[in-house]
Amino acid sequence: MGNSLSDALRQSGVLANFKPVPDDSRGSKDAGKGGGPGRRREGARPDKDGRRHQAAGKGAAAKREAGRNAGGDGGKARTPGKHQRPSQPRPARDGGEIDLAKAYALRSRSEQREREEKLRAEREVAEQRRRLREQVLAVLDGKTLNLADAEQVRNFEYGGKIRRVYVSDEQLEQLNRGDLGVVQVRGRYLLVTRALAEQVAGIDANALALLPEPGSVGPEAGSAAAGDDEVPAAG
Repeated sequence: MGNSLSDALRQSGVLANFKPVPDDSRGSKDAGKGGGPGRRREGARPDKDGRRHQAAGKGAAAKREAGRNAGGDGGKARTPGKHQRPSQPRPARDGGEIDLAKAYALRSRSEQREREEKLRAEREVAEQRRRLREQVLAVLDGKTLNLADAEQVRNFEYGGKIRRVYVSDEQLEQLNRGDLGVVQVRGRYLLVTRALAEQVAGIDANALALLPEPGSVGPEAGSAAAGDDEVPAAG
């Protein structure tokens, strides 16, 4: 019956419009394995969807690996490998040493300022003394009464020590009465009138070495031995 149906169809010309299907034995074998005409050949280039799925899988794997490296693998820390050095915490900076260094620096600056202030004050004092000395010298210029041939010695206390000045007999009497006075300039003791001694004292009181009160009686001349002008004064 089957052959009669085929013969009848051929004779009618119906089968002429259809192309015979090739017998692909390999395709049938692949179909049995779950393949088929749409199965991708081995080694073929994957499509775009396949690349996206593969990249997503690699990203997820990288995140899992990073989580394990960070200690998130079940709360277990990662054991260092053979060539991996274990991380060590950085030593904390010693705040005590820093504070001590700052204290030393502040102390050093403070001492430096004190030294500079002391030197500046000393320079100011020296400059002031120089100016006063120049003024005293200007007042005494050509007015001192010291005699080169004077032999009498008049002793007096000045600066905590016994000093001396050589005078004549007449000058000794005038000095003891308070008519004359003695001023000190650059280590020299100069005999001057009472008015001039008072004028010097008005410029620089430290320059006045001796000025007896008027009418007073001084010590006798030559009461101290020669060379005793540096003897400390008593009590």
